[in-house]
Parts: sequence; structure tokens; C-alpha cells
Amino acid sequence: MNAIFTYNFVNKTIVGTKSAINRANMGKNPEYTTLCEMLSAHPDFAVVEKQIKRNPDKKKYNGLTLDTMRAYIATQPDSEKRKAEFEGLLLIAKARGAMYPLAKKWFFENYPEFKGEKDDEKIVVTDEAIQIARENAEKAA
Repeated sequence: MNAIFTYNFVNKTIVGTKSAINRANMGKNPEYTTLCEMLSAHPDFAVVEKQIKRNPDKKKYNGLTLDTMRAYIATQPDSEKRKAEFEGLLLIAKARGAMYPLAKKWFFENYPEFKGEKDDEKIVVTDEAIQIARENAEKAA
């Protein structure tokens, strides 16, 4: 077995990611070579794409951008201190290559009400509220 493709002996299949199968179809190494070796060892096996399990209950925060977070922070008490903390976090997160996930984690830890944990509903920040927050942040700066 290898990391690119795996055997499923129960279903008589060779399982690979969509990307790995496409690369093998184009004759790109090592995918092509690996798949040829696996098929020659088990010629009655079929090649199938790996099915990714999705979590239908996963909460999504469409529209939650770094600018939206900044605008929301600007409307909160002690916003200057929090804004400086947030920008410092972004520098560290960017260096780690995980800017958005770390920023979102910090944001929800500091502002759990934005997720709507209290009433299980997401609080919607309108464009008007973001604009007011930006104007307030510019005045404070």
C-alpha cells in the first residue's frame, strides 16, 4: 500500500483522490507508475475516486471576512486594544500560513455572541453596520 492509492479488497477497488487519478490519466509520475503497478498486481480491480465525507451540520459563516471581523471589533468596548491584538495575531497567523482559520478562532473566542451561542442563531452584521463601524474606526485613528 502507498499514500497515493489504496486497495479496498472487499470491493475489489483501487481508491485514489480525484487529483491523483487525473494525474495518473495524464501519465504523470509517480501516480501513473504506482497505478500501473497496482493494476498489474490486481487486474480485476477497478479504480474509483475516494469519497470525501461531508458534515452537513457544520456551521458556515459566509461573509465573515477579515474586514468584517475588523469592523465588528471597532464597534465593541475596548476596541483599540482588541484591534491591536487582532492585527498582531494576523501577523503571526500569516507567518504560520493559517491566517483566516486562526483569526476566526481568535474572533469567536473573544466575541462568542457573534456566533449566536446564546440563542443558537448567527448574528448578522449588515453592510450598513460595517460602514458605521469603519467610519467610527477611522475617526478614532
